[in-house]
Amino acid sequence: RTRILDASDPAAPELVGGIDDSGQLLLVNDTLVVLSNDRVVGYDVADREDPEQVWSVGLNAHIQTARMTEGRLVLVLQQGVTLDEPCPVEPFADRPGTVCTDVYHPGADADASVTYTVVSMDPHTGDEHDRVTFLGTRQHSATYVTNDSVYLTYTQRTPYAETYQAYLQGSELLDEQAHDRLDELATYDLSRNARMTELRTLVQDWLARHPAEEHDQLRSDLRAGYEAYVDERKRDLLRSGIVRIDRDGDSLSVAETGEVPGRPLNQWALDEHEGTLRIATTVDPMGATSVNDVYTLDGSLEVQGSARNMGETEEIYSVRFEGDTAYVVTFRLIDPFYVLDLSDPETPEITGELKLPGFSRYLHPLSGDRVLGIGQEDGQVKATVFDVSDPENPTVAESRILDARWSAIAQTHHAFLYDQRHEVFFLPTERGGYVFDTELNQQAFVETDEPATRAAYVGDYLYVFSNDGLTVVDEETWEPVSELPFDHLDSEQPTEPVERPALPEPRPATPD
Repeated sequence: RTRILDASDPAAPELVGGIDDSGQLLLVNDTLVVLSNDRVVGYDVADREDPEQVWSVGLNAHIQTARMTEGRLVLVLQQGVTLDEPCPVEPFADRPGTVCTDVYHPGADADASVTYTVVSMDPHTGDEHDRVTFLGTRQHSATYVTNDSVYLTYTQRTPYAETYQAYLQGSELLDEQAHDRLDELATYDLSRNARMTELRTLVQDWLARHPAEEHDQLRSDLRAGYEAYVDERKRDLLRSGIVRIDRDGDSLSVAETGEVPGRPLNQWALDEHEGTLRIATTVDPMGATSVNDVYTLDGSLEVQGSARNMGETEEIYSVRFEGDTAYVVTFRLIDPFYVLDLSDPETPEITGELKLPGFSRYLHPLSGDRVLGIGQEDGQVKATVFDVSDPENPTVAESRILDARWSAIAQTHHAFLYDQRHEVFFLPTERGGYVFDTELNQQAFVETDEPATRAAYVGDYLYVFSNDGLTVVDEETWEPVSELPFDHLDSEQPTEPVERPALPEPRPATPD
């Protein structure tokens, strides 16, 4: 259920209406678009007490992301391919599909396990303006949206059986009989599982032709050789295809395609700046030592430059691009925080590095050459302010470990709220929400019965949401002023707020 609150009196919001539907929400003028698992619905909410459904369309696909831009609804839909009947591609349950001849095949190879459909729609009527469908892969896809373009990535991993066979064919450890069998297998049309079965049998037969006391050493040599083989070729064995879809008014078109080594973490791993696309990736094919890179690409999605080999044996946990600078956090046992200079796209440079315990899952730029990181250390939620005024020598300005083991920010950046006017941010946890200023001084702790999930601010009041209700906090005094429980919201009658009882003294976050 979606609740509609009247916040004309910010200190005492009231429930005035509701919709028997729920999901992600996008609002444009008086139209509310609700994106659920199986459909997209548009509601006229001009009359807040009596919202009216205007349109609805069923889904056969997963909504990977949605944006409202310049009054248009842009959906990115991902759908598995049915091999027996791959076309038409029908992301909507009750609208015509896309015929095979209109499905775009990117220049880079894809395993064709899924299709992506980018759709431009009128949010007020649900009418479809245009769509583009193309082949991709299911793995590690990231979507980045600008006002004019949609960038989608899909990961291409060279199958293990294919890599292992190529290694064995070039190995000097194997005898002539084994190589003859490899040549024979190369002519067979086998599934990946069947090919691996044949290769394992080949290796066992090769070992059997040696004395038993040599088997352990031979296995070790073969494994070490494979690891060296993969490590030398890791940037060829794991790559991400990139498709850029340009939007011109209501029209969509595939503008460019490209590829880079590795896989991006999420939407924050991509950024377009002054005509240059920047993308941060982790390169970690099976059997290789992982490394992390940042690539710059021109308008044709050709690689211009790269900064490579950050965080060997680690993977990217968070990324943030800010103008000509990038901040990257990698993690395995410690948290290296990297600062990169991208002012020259042809020669991006790693300028600074800082190692510290724990990791940051989300990065947010603050004023005064500082960056806020939200993550964990030893299973506890951690907030860190990095001083990046000297890009060659980033330091920790402030750090706090909270009395909490979970935060919704680890799952989505939507859980993070920064109130720039009051220079505070909200950090939800499993037992309530912390409010800190940008120096990590705790201003308030709002206790909730259920985990705190989101916050918003209306005027000088902070709204803290959990699954069971809303707490309103005065941002001038940081005292709770009212509470709106959600347990009566199935009633047709409006629900008024109740006075918030005094809360226990907030438990402070401990300095790190």
